[in-house]
Amino acid sequence: AIICSNFVRAVETADIMARELEYAKKISHSKLLVPATSREEMISVVQKHSGVDSLMLIGHMPSMGDFVGSLLGDHVSFGMPTAGIAAVRIESMRGAMHGMLLWYVTPEIIK
Repeated sequence: AIICSNFVRAVETADIMARELEYAKKISHSKLLVPATSREEMISVVQKHSGVDSLMLIGHMPSMGDFVGSLLGDHVSFGMPTAGIAAVRIESMRGAMHGMLLWYVTPEIIK
């Protein structure tokens, strides 16, 4: 599933990603994927879609980088740039949500 914020740039990015990935389903929007989203709110977005095989969240800094860092460990600072993409396998949906970084791409790599 693809979920993005309601902000114009995030919606445009979601449309691009859906097209490139040949994703034919409807893109969902969440008012929680904004720059000041807390970890708990991000977890609620992920848990709401826990039945899907994969989930793409398209949001904003600093909350996206903070959330990725929090999935990787208690003291991990993840300085994700604007337009950066990180793939994280979530190991546990119960209790303290945590995950493993599968890959990370910066905008300079994709150009």
